[in-house]
Amino acid sequence: MRSAVHALVSLLLLTACATSSTDPPESDAGACASCDAASDVHTEAAPATCPALADVGSAGQGPGAPIYPDAKYASVGANVAAAKTACVDTSALATHAKLDALAASILAEHGLTAAPLGDCSCEWTLRFDAPPTLTDQAQSTFAAGKNASELYTVVTTAGSDHRASTALYAASERGALYALRAAMATSTKGASGVFVPVASLVDYPDIAQRGFIDGIYRMIGGGYASYNGWPSAFTPAMRSEILKLMVRLRGNTFIYGPKCDPYGRGSTCSGQGASPNWTTPYAKDRGQQSAIVTLAADAEANMVDLFWALNPVTGVDWSQPTGAPLTAAKAKIDELRAMGVHHFAMFVDDASPTTPQNASALMNATNAYLKSLDPTDHLLVVTWAYNSGWSASTQQAFGSALDKDVEVMWTGNGVEPCTLGGSDMIGPNANYKRTLSIWDNWPSETTSCTGAYRKMIGRAADLPSQIRAYYSNPVLNEDGASLDTELAQLGPIFDFTWTAAHYDANIDGSYTRWAALLPGLKAIDHPCSNTHCYDSQNNLFWGFVCDPKNSNDILFCDTYESNCVSTLHCPKGCTVQNGMMDTCN
Repeated sequence: MRSAVHALVSLLLLTACATSSTDPPESDAGACASCDAASDVHTEAAPATCPALADVGSAGQGPGAPIYPDAKYASVGANVAAAKTACVDTSALATHAKLDALAASILAEHGLTAAPLGDCSCEWTLRFDAPPTLTDQAQSTFAAGKNASELYTVVTTAGSDHRASTALYAASERGALYALRAAMATSTKGASGVFVPVASLVDYPDIAQRGFIDGIYRMIGGGYASYNGWPSAFTPAMRSEILKLMVRLRGNTFIYGPKCDPYGRGSTCSGQGASPNWTTPYAKDRGQQSAIVTLAADAEANMVDLFWALNPVTGVDWSQPTGAPLTAAKAKIDELRAMGVHHFAMFVDDASPTTPQNASALMNATNAYLKSLDPTDHLLVVTWAYNSGWSASTQQAFGSALDKDVEVMWTGNGVEPCTLGGSDMIGPNANYKRTLSIWDNWPSETTSCTGAYRKMIGRAADLPSQIRAYYSNPVLNEDGASLDTELAQLGPIFDFTWTAAHYDANIDGSYTRWAALLPGLKAIDHPCSNTHCYDSQNNLFWGFVCDPKNSNDILFCDTYESNCVSTLHCPKGCTVQNGMMDTCN
């Protein structure tokens, strides 16, 4: 029987048409015949001239605030062109395969058809290149963000032929994704096509890593409980929707660490019977395994850093942390890497090791193992001294024992602090001998903070200057809050992390604007129709299955929600495995 790991190997073929920044040799001509035209736009020479398009005349203005969260600098003027097609040149980017795979769908969302670069059928050309010439405030904004890995710019003009041209710059492929979406957001649909305005945007985040933590659990009778057989308050379909929406908000990290995952933690949750523990392979449960595989595939396709959290809190011999516990941790990491996960966390917040030094020994050895696999990687951790409720001496013990590149998360002055600012981080940063990252159990259901119920408030504008990263774990499920309640918080969370000073000045506007945007985005990013998850005999699929309506697509179906979670492309077709998980060829 094929496992989800085999499915993952096949899924890696999804990017087979965009694995190189150069064109294939002539002997491979046709190998990528199924690739979208947008993937090869950089291969064609521009024609000498193209016929002029119609003059749009007085077609009004572009949107005053084109993107949410707002750009650091944005100037949008009059509409100067109308287009029905667009082409994107990514060849100047160091890497662009993932953006190439997304480009056509991004254009389509805005009513545009992808066209080849250099062909007169392309009415709006968007080209990535060196940093553009900027002036005044735009230039000063660019200079302020020059070291940000996600810095990007957008400059749109139109020539006498009334064809729109956008010069794009991005410091990374992820920044390029933000740039392309920002350029599209300046346009508006009109009767004669998509109106394109003169525009200039310069943007970068306040905080380099901005993420969502799948770390909440359902509380029943004072204990943890699984949800419809899944480890947290989210089924795979819900998790996929959260991930895809946070990407649009320029979030870049998703941390999977629910306490009720028996393959990441142990037998701590009701509703799961005799659960395995964190040393048990996911291969023992193909449904749970395939859910992680598709989460990893979604994250990879959308340029999100997915961290999978190991919770070694049961059955650990802390007297020999680099013996059997390290061997088990390495085995789990190897298994998850084969499933498509590239980054890892370790949570010992509820563990009782003998000393911080013993816990740190396991973390350091795990961090070293990760770096042996990828020198650019590091371990993300939560110790049991995760807020100011623990003594400074315990914090200092961890700070002295942990390797300097281990990233440590901190919840603040309490588990759910009402306020959190830069001054709150000075002591903990000094104790831990590093700049800490925030694990924020916020927004919360608590009513102890005036006006804080289900609101992203109390986080100061100077917080970004004193932290390494910000990850939100919205604790909204303890009274049975719905997925919609969670989604209502996503916009304000990432609005704050992108430009904290702006957020503090516009909190009501942040919620109001996000509420207006959310329905339209959900219509795009909601899991695909559940009708795809049934065969002709009305049998419900689970895991990876070939799309019965398109032989070049593979689906992941969530039987608990009866939903298709994700649709992924198989360049060489999909093969039905007759009762086993289907695979890309």
